[in-house]
Amino acid sequence: MSNNESERNFSTTEYCHCCGAELTEDNCRQVSASFSVNGLSHLCISCEQDFYEKLAHTEGRYIALFHACAALNVPCKPIVLEDVKDFDTCKDPWITYINCLSEKKEDRKGRKILTFFDGVTNMREIFGKDLTEKDFVKHIVNERAKLSKLPGTPEQRAKWGTNPDWKTSEDYDELDRLYEARESSFKGQTLTLQQENALMNVAKWSLKLDKLIEKGNFTGAKTLTDMIDKTLAAESMRKKDEKPVEHFRPDAWVVALERAGLMADGKFLNLADTIAAIDKNLLRKRKYNYTLDVLDQSMLKMYNCVRQNADLAAVYELPAELTVDDELGEFSSEETDDEKKRKKYANLTPIRKNDSNSDGGEE
Repeated sequence: MSNNESERNFSTTEYCHCCGAELTEDNCRQVSASFSVNGLSHLCISCEQDFYEKLAHTEGRYIALFHACAALNVPCKPIVLEDVKDFDTCKDPWITYINCLSEKKEDRKGRKILTFFDGVTNMREIFGKDLTEKDFVKHIVNERAKLSKLPGTPEQRAKWGTNPDWKTSEDYDELDRLYEARESSFKGQTLTLQQENALMNVAKWSLKLDKLIEKGNFTGAKTLTDMIDKTLAAESMRKKDEKPVEHFRPDAWVVALERAGLMADGKFLNLADTIAAIDKNLLRKRKYNYTLDVLDQSMLKMYNCVRQNADLAAVYELPAELTVDDELGEFSSEETDDEKKRKKYANLTPIRKNDSNSDGGEE
């Protein structure tokens, strides 16, 4: 079985222990590797539903759901049925439940498939101390009340866990921001699970680091800074650990294009967005530390050189077709002291431009 539980393993043919049907991706549910050698349920979905129905016939749908979860090693989390109004009468309630678990992402934590022991394991917590409750209503109400008092969203708590230092929803938002800021530096690359874990630890420590600095605890802040640096160094994820991009590998092209803002999430931008990205990221940057007049002076010198070689008289105005408009702000707007000094030495005066489209001289 692969260490990654999110990958199904159908390399060998397996059969349902009840009906004998061949297990496939379409009729079989993946389970924790701790419950199955090959990571697959020993029953097909249809037989799991039949097993549940037999329990429900004797003890009702709700208690049967708890016992089915225990028997089939599925986490029992009644709150996922909060929006299911017809659980008492719906067709295939077991399948409805496991679909709700999947849709609300309560069947996994990261890449780990959850087991019965990751949900509610005490019947009295659901049905009351004397088992007087007949459904999940009261438990769901109590659970929702508890969750509403917790900071962060359910997704954030599932990702970051709970910690006494994370007291507000803003703390969870900051964890997300710190992680995404680090992760964005690796766009176009596939991070390993270990690298993702390193970035999550760095985000947690960075949040604590800010809090320590606010309190003036610079000794503790220094310790966390060293931990962050060592963790990133161990995974070669610091800026100075970055290797030069290989120019002729397709994945290197993707990395370079994403850094230039010409691709996003491994896909090319549309024409309008590409033009805007080129304009913003590549063109609208000052490239020359001299004014446009220097270019005009050079153009006039070259133009007169061509004319002289053709036995034509020199001109003193730059023809309109040879002028350049600095629409992209590539040239300096003011002369530097060095430019003024060189122009004075060369006895250059500001260029006069001829707007008449003529070449400024007789042929």
